[in-house]
Amino acid sequence: MSKTILIVEDDSFIQELTAKKLQKAGFTVVMVKNGQDAIKKAEEADLDLVICDLLIPHIDGFEVITKLRTIEKTKDIPIIVFSNLADSDAFSRATSAGATKFLVKANFSLSDVVQEVETLIGKA
Repeated sequence: MSKTILIVEDDSFIQELTAKKLQKAGFTVVMVKNGQDAIKKAEEADLDLVICDLLIPHIDGFEVITKLRTIEKTKDIPIIVFSNLADSDAFSRATSAGATKFLVKANFSLSDVVQEVETLIGKA
């Protein structure tokens, strides 16, 4: 059974590219564009990992991470922040909220993202 990844990204282009790269690697991908939908989907689906941008509509990524850490079903799953918000404050806030990894979009290719996913949860 393939492992399921939730991508929380409001940029459709980045979301689609990331999803295609992960699907090509054998993962099942669920996509949402805002924090509110991310929390709802996380409560409904059986997820193995979350990739979350920080600057997203309704509820920002910091709040999404904080909320996912309080839900029994998602409290232990890895969360990769994939964002262009690259300052040390964002890194500190995200890791304090419970992010497992923090990747700056400008510094990592999508192949790097797949590699990080496979490191955290294994191959699909």
